[in-house]
Amino acid sequence: MALDIKPTRSELINLKRRIKQTQNGYNLLKMKRDGLFHEFRTLLSEMIEAREGLVATYRDAVQSISLASAIEGGLAVKSAAIAITRHPEVTVSRR
Repeated sequence: MALDIKPTRSELINLKRRIKQTQNGYNLLKMKRDGLFHEFRTLLSEMIEAREGLVATYRDAVQSISLASAIEGGLAVKSAAIAITRHPEVTVSRR
């Protein structure tokens, strides 16, 4: 990359200043990337834990429904499910 500049001391000082600013900007971007990657890994770990909890809860629910169907019969379980007036609440938040 050839630059059309005059070989003067002031141009040398300006070029050194630009190089230093560019290096500082590059280092800032690297630190930001590292911070974002760390935050991503933290959120990923939380998501994996939440998913494992959800899978365990679902597994327990399926087992309970199977047990209830075996004891009471499928029709009684379906009618009990329809009679429930309570609805599950799910909250979603953004950072």
